[in-house]
Amino acid sequence: LLKNIQATSLDDVIKHNPFTQMYSPTSAGYASAVNIRGFSSAGSLNIANDGFRF
Repeated sequence: LLKNIQATSLDDVIKHNPFTQMYSPTSAGYASAVNIRGFSSAGSLNIANDGFRF
């Protein structure tokens, strides 16, 4: 699914996945969150996944 992209953040990777949806929750300020198949990750905005900033 993923091509050879030069991703600098997890946001760049998630944009290429058709099962994810990026959004900006009002309680998170400028940070973005993601829905993956209906499950929200807004509660884990400060966690780094696989070395990428979330």
